[in-house]
Amino acid sequence: MPSLSCLAWSIFAASLFSLTVADLCHAKDYPLTVTGGESTIVECPVSIELPKGIGANEHLSLKRPGQENGILIQRDGSDRAIFILDEPLGARESRDYVLGTFAGKVDEATFVECHQQDDVLRVTSHGREVFTYHIGISEPPVGVDKLFRRSGHIHPVKTPSGKVVTEEFPADHLHQHAIFSAWVKTEFEGRPVDFWNQHKGQGTVRHAKLISSESGTVFAEFTVALEHVDLSAPEGPKVALNETWNVRVYGTPSGHLFDLKSTQRTASDSPLSVQEYHYGGMAARGAGEWLGQPEANFLTSEGKNRVDGNHSRPDWVSMHGLVDGVPCGLAVFSSPRNFRSPQPVRLHPSKPYFVFSPCVLGDFQIAPGEEAVSEYRYFAYDGPPDLNRLDQIFHGYTSTIDVTLDE
Repeated sequence: MPSLSCLAWSIFAASLFSLTVADLCHAKDYPLTVTGGESTIVECPVSIELPKGIGANEHLSLKRPGQENGILIQRDGSDRAIFILDEPLGARESRDYVLGTFAGKVDEATFVECHQQDDVLRVTSHGREVFTYHIGISEPPVGVDKLFRRSGHIHPVKTPSGKVVTEEFPADHLHQHAIFSAWVKTEFEGRPVDFWNQHKGQGTVRHAKLISSESGTVFAEFTVALEHVDLSAPEGPKVALNETWNVRVYGTPSGHLFDLKSTQRTASDSPLSVQEYHYGGMAARGAGEWLGQPEANFLTSEGKNRVDGNHSRPDWVSMHGLVDGVPCGLAVFSSPRNFRSPQPVRLHPSKPYFVFSPCVLGDFQIAPGEEAVSEYRYFAYDGPPDLNRLDQIFHGYTSTIDVTLDE
């Protein structure tokens, strides 16, 4: 996985720094120290709790002591801010920064953006397309049953060089839709409902509403509502689950990094029983070229692949291969906070798709008044998979990063 040089990335930051602080009144500097955890971390968003003395209308800057180039920083609500580590941080290593505040009016640059265009929401980072979320219905290929229509999924996902690492409506599995979520073997109000295998006509998942979206200097984010619909209900289609996706996309230098948080709740007083099955959950279908390609495979955090990794319980899975003759991939990191973590993963023995599947370990129920929450980090990258670097990204996702700020 090649990385953008620190010099090149600092040029981005320097351009923003000059835009945000020009003609502003410098208010105060705050020394800030970031200390890593037990492992080296890279491609890592860092969250800062802002001093209480910083006003809501004050603008922020960040840089290393003695350096002129600024580092991109963005407010996250009223009392926090986010920046991306400008270079890898070693185990227990500390790094000093200076957080500055400025008073005045300025139009800050938005380098990570959400654009709604007709029935899709496109996300870009520094002018590069990251992915598209489908608000409207994606129609299947001509001649294919309309049961396979789908919305509420993410496709295409692209690497920084523009390689597409996902697929929707693959001919061998028309019900797989790039990045999507669905349960397979369930019971709802006494009826068996399969929300995954759409050809059965029992269930489907669809987009319901765009709740919010925003663009920013360091990250963009959006929140959407989805519905898991029982198509076999006697009085017509009935929503069994309401699902919310909170998606945040970071402007990282060497790959496209984004977080997805799913929250599922029952839509009525009826519970949904998810039964033991060998797949189902949060899924990813890989690039069309990877089907049957000798170079295409999986790599897990345990060093396993499609031969020995099925139903293992790794921290992360990378799916990779050649697109237009060039290596690239998509890695998914499962949060240790997830239900039944580390979750079992279904790695298909011959096809480019995998899914984190807690149902492999047995039945469970989503009851009224309860929330089923799951969180994942995604990284679309150019080049071959690098186990060590992907481990570092995982540790950046899960490790405690100490931030001390001298007020």
